[in-house]
Amino acid sequence: MRQYLARRLLLLVPVLLLVSAVIFIMMRVLPGDAALVALTSAGEKPTPERLAEVRAEMGLDRPVFEQYLRWVGGLVRLDAGVSTLTGQPVTKEIAQRFPVTFELAMLGVLVSLLIAIPLGTLSALRQDSWMDYGLRVVAIGGIAMPTFWVGTLILLLLVRLFGWMPPLGFKGLFDDPGRNFQQLVWPAIVLGFNMAAIVTRMTRSQMLEVLRQDYVRTAWAKGLRERVVVYRHALKNALLPVVTLVGIQSAHLLGGTVIIETIFVVPGMGSYLVNAIAGRDYPVTQTVIVVFSLVTLLANLGVDILYGWLDPRIRYAG
Repeated sequence: MRQYLARRLLLLVPVLLLVSAVIFIMMRVLPGDAALVALTSAGEKPTPERLAEVRAEMGLDRPVFEQYLRWVGGLVRLDAGVSTLTGQPVTKEIAQRFPVTFELAMLGVLVSLLIAIPLGTLSALRQDSWMDYGLRVVAIGGIAMPTFWVGTLILLLLVRLFGWMPPLGFKGLFDDPGRNFQQLVWPAIVLGFNMAAIVTRMTRSQMLEVLRQDYVRTAWAKGLRERVVVYRHALKNALLPVVTLVGIQSAHLLGGTVIIETIFVVPGMGSYLVNAIAGRDYPVTQTVIVVFSLVTLLANLGVDILYGWLDPRIRYAG
């Protein structure tokens, strides 16, 4: 197991290097001048002399390969440079914003599991009934509707019907739990609804497959109660593929927060990335995407480990 973990962790290095190289190149080929945007945002007149000075300060006058090596070297030292928009160290701002995005993503996962597992199980147990058809329609609708559209629609309904607006001045979970919950509950529901639709479909299909197995039929024949058969014999085995899906979707929720945080005014990594892209903030954009990639890779590794814990038959080669 240790050798397996060591090998998987070593494989993260080339993947992250590839991601960093791709995003670095993409930011350089996009139209727009980062120095010009920085001067305009600061309200300064972009004279040729001032543009050249700002480019030198940002390191854009150096060869591209040297810029990349300096940036990657900074990442290794946990120093991603300074934001060209705010003037603050990128690692400091990420350290402040990442817990917000992580909390939002975990709330979205919790919402999805509370919805998907019971509804997927119920849909399988009542196969081809009116309840099954209704739940399948809701699940397919959740998959078909884009997250940003659902978020905008919910925000519009909250404003029109209840006069609710996202509270300004974000409070952390430990600073003001009530205000924190008020700020994050609706974004989490939007994120969780989309994920729940996918997980519900997977749970239903896996439950249908497991319920047809001989050991489940034997449990029914022994006269065990439905709750015992479903939760002790069927659901545990049906959840193995669902765990994989949940792990992958959980990592993808970080990407989904990019739009949702902007809609609901949540000061997390997503809104930070949107502002950085709009302002051609190279250090922030590149670093945030690398962080998202690292979280996705670690989530996949965690799913593999959890899979082996749920199924003792699985062994990892050294």
